[in-house]
Amino acid sequence: MRAIHISSLDGPEAVEVVDLPDPSNDELVTIDVKAAGVAFPELLQTRGALPAQA
Repeated sequence: MRAIHISSLDGPEAVEVVDLPDPSNDELVTIDVKAAGVAFPELLQTRGALPAQA
């Protein structure tokens, strides 16, 4: 599974695409996504101006 990862609070350059293992919990639902966007809240997160959501 590919994901967007904010590796540090240095601005937009800190956004990386990383490979993660697929979820293994049978109670979870997975959805195939063809495309996804990164918006203004993610930009704020890269600067530490918006708390990360769990």
